[in-house]
Amino acid sequence: MAERRFQLTMRKGPMPGKVYELARAEMTLGRDVKNDLVINDAEVSRQHIKFTQQAHGYQIEDLNSTNGTFVNGQRLTGSVLLRPGDVIGMGDTVEVEYKVVGEADATMLASNYSLPELPVNEPVHQAVPPTPQSTPAAFSLPTSTPPAPEAGGGGLPSWALPVGIGCGVITVCGCGLIIILAVASQFLGGSFGP
Repeated sequence: MAERRFQLTMRKGPMPGKVYELARAEMTLGRDVKNDLVINDAEVSRQHIKFTQQAHGYQIEDLNSTNGTFVNGQRLTGSVLLRPGDVIGMGDTVEVEYKVVGEADATMLASNYSLPELPVNEPVHQAVPPTPQSTPAAFSLPTSTPPAPEAGGGGLPSWALPVGIGCGVITVCGCGLIIILAVASQFLGGSFGP
């Protein structure tokens, strides 16, 4: 069996596609050059993340970063064991994907697995009914298609929609004015109308 290696591949940030190797029992990631893994981005804190190797991979922990650490979109509050394919976000601008190399992961297993062969149904051959011997019809159907309707509203003139909307607005405003006058008349103690 091939030796497993753990990697981070930058998906979003200053160097998309860059691969960072997780090779020691404990590693830190941040903007400061004193870190094992350095990402020079304003959203990344000087010391942002600590990676600790476990039996089956790496555990991740936020080091009280300013902009936060996210695993698959969820803000990290404690520590969590990473799974292959997890996406680690730092602030809003940097994302890296955690990968395990040299091990058959679920994706590789799925591609090697084949479904059982299903029986192929043979086409059913039906007897063709005999063609009736009849005399040709005295009429024929038209061969031309009717003309397509004109584009732009299904035959309505181009001014119809704006005029219809305008009439609707005037009607609503008129009804509103009548209601306001009726309420004002009731409030002032007068009568509405002549």
